[in-house]
Amino acid sequence: MKKRFLAIFSEGVSVKKRGNRLILEKPDKKISVLVKDISAVLIFGSANFTGNSLNLLLNEGVSVFLFTRFGKLKGIIHDGLLGSNYNNRLEQYELFKCRRLEIAKFFVLKKLEEIEKQFNLNLSGFKENLKQAQTLDEVRGIEGNASKKMFDEVKKMLEKTPFKFEGRNYYPPKDEINALLSLTYTLIYAMSFGVVLALGFDPYISFLHSKRGTHASFCSDVMEITRPFATKELVQKVKARVFKKEDFETQGGRGIYLTSEGLNKLLNLVEGISENIFSLLGESIGGFSSFGEELK
Repeated sequence: MKKRFLAIFSEGVSVKKRGNRLILEKPDKKISVLVKDISAVLIFGSANFTGNSLNLLLNEGVSVFLFTRFGKLKGIIHDGLLGSNYNNRLEQYELFKCRRLEIAKFFVLKKLEEIEKQFNLNLSGFKENLKQAQTLDEVRGIEGNASKKMFDEVKKMLEKTPFKFEGRNYYPPKDEINALLSLTYTLIYAMSFGVVLALGFDPYISFLHSKRGTHASFCSDVMEITRPFATKELVQKVKARVFKKEDFETQGGRGIYLTSEGLNKLLNLVEGISENIFSLLGESIGGFSSFGEELK
């Protein structure tokens, strides 16, 4: 059986352990779930976990991701701080000191190639500019301009749908497409966090992105390659009318967010493409690791 995300978005749910199962209870409903069938637990809002239920999840390597009701990641409960392969971290620190610009270019190049593949665009000019870039700001500017070109294409693809998209915006999202994009990217960030930790890399020592607050910026580096693929998949689902206007709601003037039903649809989408996402994450980390091999 394929593992699935377990999403909890009803306030006041209590979570207990019974054998190798989680028991989710609220006043009008009780659900039993085998832990071995769970890839990760996603909590939107609040839930009450017993210590035994958390221990069961962590013992089975199932991470718990804490989101606000509106999809912003607040924190992660993981089965260890870092993987045991400290050699990967030592190489990562050394690469940060001596090859940061080169590796930032690598992550952007992988994204450019994926944009070309998914959206049938020619970004040869961007690639040439990337080769010539001398600073991180230049590299980030190239990435930003390429992303804008990708989102311009998204706008064209959505013209005959009920949804308007004028470009990327954030915190809070001002339209339905941005709400979908933001939460999709956040879920992939959570997936990349688990992969980075499992492989023993430091999630906070980054090359392209700058560390801010609790942001695990290396995870953002690694996941850049996944954004074009995930964006294209999402747009295709919107064009296929999988998402409807009633799957969204406005929260007190704070932007547009998914309803519980809309969130379930999005989780099903991300679960359906998760193998492709993990494959792209593996390609990204594999390419990064090759820089470490050159140090030996």
